[in-house]
Amino acid sequence: EIGADALLLAKNVDAIYSADPNKAPNAVRYTDLTYAQVLEQNLNLVPFRTVRRYTYVLRYLSDPVMIRQAVVNLAGNICLFIPLGFFLPCSVKKLRKFFPLLGFSFCLILTVEILQFVTFLGCCDVDDLILNIAGILLGFCLWKLAERHLTEKL
Repeated sequence: EIGADALLLAKNVDAIYSADPNKAPNAVRYTDLTYAQVLEQNLNLVPFRTVRRYTYVLRYLSDPVMIRQAVVNLAGNICLFIPLGFFLPCSVKKLRKFFPLLGFSFCLILTVEILQFVTFLGCCDVDDLILNIAGILLGFCLWKLAERHLTEKL
């Protein structure tokens, strides 16, 4: 613990940008930034908007930075949650059925998304919720297959 009242993050940029200007040459420089604009940049409540944007990048653009960002976002939001869908039913007996797991996962991820919205740490995106749930459900399917395989062997 450093006992500070505030912690500042200093970057080597001359203004506020929509993205890192050193990595994204098309980053937009904001001269004035209102609270409403910050909300607009950090909130997506339209299902599959982000998925459609990243799918467009993967299909039609050749910029390696944007392609990497699209792959990391889409695949990462699914793959990072597969273990949760596998291990939650292993460790919590009540979550061994589909709907209890779905409800718990929805509430958990929604809480994280709301925290991102309130703190401006990350983006609050309904597509993250959808992709995270998809990852959890994939993990749950793998757990069901493993459970079935193990019970058949016994």
